[in-house]
Amino acid sequence: MKGLLKEFEARGIEVIFAPLPYCSGALCFKQGRWFCVIASQKPLTHQRFTLAHELYHFDHHQKLGNFFLDYSQSGWMEREANRGAAEYLMPDFLVPVAMEALKSQGNLSLEELARFFGVSRQAMRIRLEELGFWPL
Repeated sequence: MKGLLKEFEARGIEVIFAPLPYCSGALCFKQGRWFCVIASQKPLTHQRFTLAHELYHFDHHQKLGNFFLDYSQSGWMEREANRGAAEYLMPDFLVPVAMEALKSQGNLSLEELARFFGVSRQAMRIRLEELGFWPL
């Protein structure tokens, strides 16, 4: 989480953790500054993915808008930000390395891979499917 927060700091984006009842996070430009709000009631793995998702919006979509609210995954920008977050948190070159390391220890499982990358089981499974490693 610290590395992601440093990325926001480097870009001058203030990150706020607060209860958000209807969404996971938001990124907005207000009064000349960028702000990212993350749902504090979500599990840390979810918060971490949302941070990466919002960072992707900032890096790739800020010229298309100044307000991104993550309550629906139906739009192309939301799907693209999810893909970008997955690539940031679970790089394609590192997934097979982690799999081999866990396999050599006799611990290769979805749960252990998710723990290794600090993501949810759902995010890990989707990434494994995208990379052609599912089922294990």
